[in-house]
Amino acid sequence: MEKVLLIGGYGFFGSNVYASLSEEYSIEVMSRFKHDGTNVQGKDWIEGDITSKSDVERVIGRGYDYIFDFVGLINEKEQKHFDVNIKGMQNIIDAISSTGTNPRVVYISAINAENGTTAYFKTKHDAEKILSSYNKHTIIRPSIIYGKYDFLTLQFYDLIKKTIPVFPKSGIMYPVYVGDIVKVVREKMHQDGAFNVCSEEKLMFVDMFNIFRKKFGKKSVKKAPLKIFKLLAPVLERTGTITSEQIDMLGYDFYRKDSVLKSVVSSPMRYSEFVESLEPRG
Repeated sequence: MEKVLLIGGYGFFGSNVYASLSEEYSIEVMSRFKHDGTNVQGKDWIEGDITSKSDVERVIGRGYDYIFDFVGLINEKEQKHFDVNIKGMQNIIDAISSTGTNPRVVYISAINAENGTTAYFKTKHDAEKILSSYNKHTIIRPSIIYGKYDFLTLQFYDLIKKTIPVFPKSGIMYPVYVGDIVKVVREKMHQDGAFNVCSEEKLMFVDMFNIFRKKFGKKSVKKAPLKIFKLLAPVLERTGTITSEQIDMLGYDFYRKDSVLKSVVSSPMRYSEFVESLEPRG
């Protein structure tokens, strides 16, 4: 059985990949902290910090056929983006060299990494460049990922409890369901190159929010220019509603004509179908 290391495997996306691969691969998870979860078992945990060169070298030295890097959240500070995306990827490549191992590295990047100007996009792009110097690499660039217990869905659950008359008019999200993108990862994890993954659903952020609101009996909110929210960013960030960087990211479209989603998943999940499956939360 081939060995897989998931770095960041306790997160939303990593735990879904774990659940999909666990029957066919021997999986270990590197994380700073041990977690208790339904998908990732504590017995597979190895303590380690991706920003620590010695930690990464120690863990990768155990020998793996595949290394998945899921670290790098949208809702982080700029220095954190640099540490986990750029420094973290360099640590992985250096550890592979120093340990004499030859795993395939699968990196979860993002659509707009190649042209985005936010710290998140720029550091994802720089990490891609570092990884591209290594001969066995797979880069997955998703649009907006959604699923049960993801950051966006939990944020929407919180926001429908508040009085919000307007929502930012954004670029088009073309969101993709986590179960579908996991299928893409399984299909492409053996191949070299970069693969864009987005749906064909032309939904703005406010459209997604209104679908969510309708499901739970709330009235739709109106669209407001994004520039208004940029002016209000300091206040919104202090209240925990949305970060300045997230507001900036809403200005982008997340469509790519060469998306591989339909070539892998014949009938991708639609966002409205997913929302209909949700239950109320306290």
